[in-house]
Amino acid sequence: MLLTEGIEDKAKLRKVLEKIAECCLKQDNYHLAAKKFTQAGDKVRAMRALLKSGDTRKIIFFANVSRQRDIYILAANYLQSLDWQRDGDAAKNVVSFYTKARAFDLLAGFYESCARAEVEERRDYEKALAALGEAHECLQLCGEAAPKAAVTRVREHMDAVRKFLAIQELYADSPLEAVAQCEAMARLDLEPAVRKGDLLAFLVQHYVGERDYAAARRCLREMPEVAEFVDAEVLRLVGWSSDDRRKLQSLLARRTADGDRDSSDGEVQEELSDAP
Repeated sequence: MLLTEGIEDKAKLRKVLEKIAECCLKQDNYHLAAKKFTQAGDKVRAMRALLKSGDTRKIIFFANVSRQRDIYILAANYLQSLDWQRDGDAAKNVVSFYTKARAFDLLAGFYESCARAEVEERRDYEKALAALGEAHECLQLCGEAAPKAAVTRVREHMDAVRKFLAIQELYADSPLEAVAQCEAMARLDLEPAVRKGDLLAFLVQHYVGERDYAAARRCLREMPEVAEFVDAEVLRLVGWSSDDRRKLQSLLARRTADGDRDSSDGEVQEELSDAP
């Protein structure tokens, strides 16, 4: 005999089903808990139980059949915790669920994450700009409710990415002007829209082409993670070694300890040999 048999009062039946679901949760029986919460009419708690199970297929299915805003958002949030960058279906479902929930501010945030992924993992600034454009459109759909800080941030990031792409196009016709503009950008803090390492890598490529290896090494010293931005063959060509960074860090540490805080990075680097 089922525990719920004979209970005709709907309120009592709902409470019994909720108690059963809570017991299932304590026993880590998340699927049964979700079923009982659903029978009790509490689909949000049912979804939360499914989220604990980590059963992505059932989470997506439940979100699609429930058609509730809160559940769409819960599902989309969960999918973002997965490796959505390598799972095209997961990314599509995130967009779909936020769109169905009309949670355009959250969708804008997801597109910003997409832009960062394009930059950090693939160094694809054109796709990053496209993702930022989607984020901007989503914020426009929010109307007056759009977070002003988010709108400002997305616009600034779009401007920075456009500038870097324009510099790369300019280089073919006016390399010196492109280099000058890139050097100016490298002095700014444009992370995460445009990474300093990518700007410096652009400059390194130019200086290597000009056989100005001393200038290339100066750029490398400013680079946060040299191996991430410049390949080993270029490093060998310019005579770069990991000892160069250690020397610079040691010299900076000594100057700080001595209280000489007014020295510029350029003055510090002058003390390092530029000889290959």
